[in-house]
Amino acid sequence: MRGRSILIFLGIANVLILSGLASANPSERGTCCQSSLLDSPSESLTNPHTTFHRVLDLQNELGWPRSTQGAIRSSPALGDLDGDGDFEIVVGSDDGKLYVWHHDGILANGWPKRTGGSVRSSPALADLNFDGSPEIIVGSSDGNVYVWTHNGSLVAGWPQQTGSPVKATPALGDIDGDLELEIVCTAFGGQLYAWHVDGSLVFGWPRKLSPGLLSSPVLGDLDDDGILDVIIGTGLEAPSVYAWNADGTHVRGWPRSVNGSVFSVPALGDLDSDPTTGLELIVGTSKGYIYVYDRFGNSLKGWPQQAGGGVASPALGDIDGDGHLDIVAGAYNGKLYAWHADGRLVTGWPRQTGSWILSSPVLGDIDGDSGIDVVVGSSDGLYIWRSTPLPPPASDFQISPLQLTEAQQLLSSPALVDIDRDGDTEIVVSSLNANVYVWDVNNTFDTRYVPWGMFKGNPRRTGQVSDYDGDGLSNFEELELFETDPLSSDPDRDGLSDKQELYDYLTNPWVADDKLDTDGDGLTNVDEVRNYRTDPRVPDATADTDGDQLLNVDEVDLYGTDPISRDTDEDGLNDNDEIRYRTDPHDPDSDDDGITDWQEIYSRQDPLSADFPDRNRFGTFILLGFILLFLLQLLAVIYVFLEFTTEEIRWRKWRKSQRQPQEKQALKLQEAPNITATPKFAPLPKRLKEMREFLMKLIRSKQYSKKFSE
Repeated sequence: MRGRSILIFLGIANVLILSGLASANPSERGTCCQSSLLDSPSESLTNPHTTFHRVLDLQNELGWPRSTQGAIRSSPALGDLDGDGDFEIVVGSDDGKLYVWHHDGILANGWPKRTGGSVRSSPALADLNFDGSPEIIVGSSDGNVYVWTHNGSLVAGWPQQTGSPVKATPALGDIDGDLELEIVCTAFGGQLYAWHVDGSLVFGWPRKLSPGLLSSPVLGDLDDDGILDVIIGTGLEAPSVYAWNADGTHVRGWPRSVNGSVFSVPALGDLDSDPTTGLELIVGTSKGYIYVYDRFGNSLKGWPQQAGGGVASPALGDIDGDGHLDIVAGAYNGKLYAWHADGRLVTGWPRQTGSWILSSPVLGDIDGDSGIDVVVGSSDGLYIWRSTPLPPPASDFQISPLQLTEAQQLLSSPALVDIDRDGDTEIVVSSLNANVYVWDVNNTFDTRYVPWGMFKGNPRRTGQVSDYDGDGLSNFEELELFETDPLSSDPDRDGLSDKQELYDYLTNPWVADDKLDTDGDGLTNVDEVRNYRTDPRVPDATADTDGDQLLNVDEVDLYGTDPISRDTDEDGLNDNDEIRYRTDPHDPDSDDDGITDWQEIYSRQDPLSADFPDRNRFGTFILLGFILLFLLQLLAVIYVFLEFTTEEIRWRKWRKSQRQPQEKQALKLQEAPNITATPKFAPLPKRLKEMREFLMKLIRSKQYSKKFSE
């Protein structure tokens, strides 16, 4: 019954979605220049007598739109994959392919790549292997999670199979504190996975949740321990919001039950602008509720609030200019809502579209007034709302939308970026009509005013405020605090991201560290971070990172051992002991005799001399033991056989006595065995003798031969 209810629910939802898509009037559709401006809430959404051209000049970017061979539900990812300074656009399609285009609409070399099923997962981008170029991570309905390099080569260890379709979007972050990114993703069957870069599972993962899992994970430090936590909402059975530590244990205060399935993606942000209280978590449900929790799982005052339908994935940004983040989310009833942190609606909201909103909005300055405008996709097109009043001589000061009806049936989320680095803003969106659109807005692109520029906030898909280059620093931090490039994660191309250089290693993000040696130990910063994982701020001539009593510089230069691992060959002896015993720290069995160095030293044998005699003697004992065990089993079988045979003989003798003359019957009956009593067995030698005599009589007996032939 539960499975039938789920199917009925999903069937009704599909019917409603399709009816919403079909409700758009074809006569009202046009090109990107046939947009409409609403100066009053009472005007029609498709009023052809008002235009947006007095404020915005929208044109198709040269080379766009581009087409795929299937509907597109995947939200575009944007990043500089080839290091030429321009952004590439990455998107999946229902035709089973992942596409990568340059800013001018030309397919990148090596792309598209085919998977074994439709690609409805939105790709994530990050430099996983410290080579200076982002990798592309995406799921497919064939159950695999794929990781490709920027040129289309599969990364070693990938893809990884989950056992059920992967429709969710991966999230990338360092969840275990090893200074490397992990890949976190859900599968529809109810599993939540966390992998290392090499495809191996993180300890404590996967976690089993309820089936029908459509929500994507987000990453943030809820418990303020300096390590990212994993947050996810569950679907059809016992809907809840979970938060896990890196080892798969629950964060204190979680999970929390919610009213309605969580098909949308949560968001994380500091709503109260108080860093001492940590992050707040925002999540919407299929029954129209939107919840806001503090880091301990307590519901904030004024929440939950209820929309007029199921709530899509929220976005965060200060759209009213009061200095605090607001919550913006669409709903299945076609309305776009905006709430303050205390649960009050922002003035002028919600706003109405013509159909369902399943898209997550993006927030950024579209019209060049330094205000945060709102862009969202609906089943009848793309909408843009100005967050600030129109200047005089406008007829009123209502929030006014621009509707672009060329891109119909938008289920994915748009993205805002300057893809060609010409200083203008571009709007990128993919549609169910199999097209990817790029519109150029003739206004300056400024990342300071783009708090939420793409699905899940940034290319790593962590669910936090915008970080266009995916280096772990927000756009605001890069521009206002550090004066780094918010569109390049590694401007000096040394393999270390801006955040690693500024926070982890205190090196210069503008100077290439492949030649810089900050601590003067003879190892470049890049070598220390990428190859040896040592601290480039501490001279390795005096440092012992792994505590094996060997200096880092000696491990690298003299012994070739791992300066961050006490036991390079994992044989039970630390590197220092191996040097002291003169064994090979790279080989767990230095003398190749089948016994590890640690075992030989522990048993007072020579780890440098093959101990084959001892090994052969040990093998001989094992063989003799097996032979003895076999003989004992054979004797047991013979014993049981003789027991049953002896009883059969005695029984036959007794039956034969029944056919004797009447005068001998009494005597024979006295010799008959008591078949109801437990037989008392004769000693084994006597039985063997009886068995031999019985067999000889049978051979000579004609009755036996006759009976056998019958």
